[in-house]
Amino acid sequence: RWPGSPIIILTTQRASAANLHQLRARADEVKVCGEAEINFRTALRWLRAEWGVERLLCEGGGELNDALFRAGLVDELNLTVCPKVFGGRGAPTITDGSGVLRLVDAAQFKLKSARRVAEEIFLVYDKFKSFSLQSSQAAQADIAPQRMITCQMAAFSMFLDKP
Repeated sequence: RWPGSPIIILTTQRASAANLHQLRARADEVKVCGEAEINFRTALRWLRAEWGVERLLCEGGGELNDALFRAGLVDELNLTVCPKVFGGRGAPTITDGSGVLRLVDAAQFKLKSARRVAEEIFLVYDKFKSFSLQSSQAAQADIAPQRMITCQMAAFSMFLDKP
């Protein structure tokens, strides 16, 4: 634990009173953000308002990645291509949750930069923002918090834009 860095736990209403008590004993704050799944829009708004969070690193892997992609909260994607091949049917992927089944529903990105360092390639993609009636309605309803989220295979860095 870094000095001055609070431990904040986001959970759901599924957490029992006993579990919440144990979590509160170990964390600076425990916030319930959703019923069965964490509502990341609500969570990001709360982190910004209550804790002044402008930058956030989330480590969680494919399940967390999937939830953030499905919530439409990933604006920048960072991928590293390494000269190692591993996998199999049970290997983790960038999105291990429920994901999307149709290509039209997939998050779309546009290459922003590529950099080679030794035998690795670092790719940065920006979210491809196309105009649609649905995105126009969402913008008018102001349902999305202002944010820029940088995601990597097992870690996300979130940069919340100032309002």
